[in-house]
Amino acid sequence: MQPIVLFDIDGTLVTFEGPSPGPGRTAMARAAAQLFGESGTDRTEGVRFAGGTDRAIARALLERCGARDIEPKIPLLIDA
Repeated sequence: MQPIVLFDIDGTLVTFEGPSPGPGRTAMARAAAQLFGESGTDRTEGVRFAGGTDRAIARALLERCGARDIEPKIPLLIDA
């Protein structure tokens, strides 16, 4: 088995210091609001971001939103 090395290039996962929410959660909340049209609702509440890949976080967020046929929607959320 070959090892996989993951990088946090911009430092937002490992070194973020500042008020909550962080940049990752803010970006995903905006993307979810853009896709689901509910700008007043923070769909990321209750979704664990720490240690998750973008795809895993997107999947959890889509599940929380009650989306069906989740896999094709993951890139839409990530790209939004």
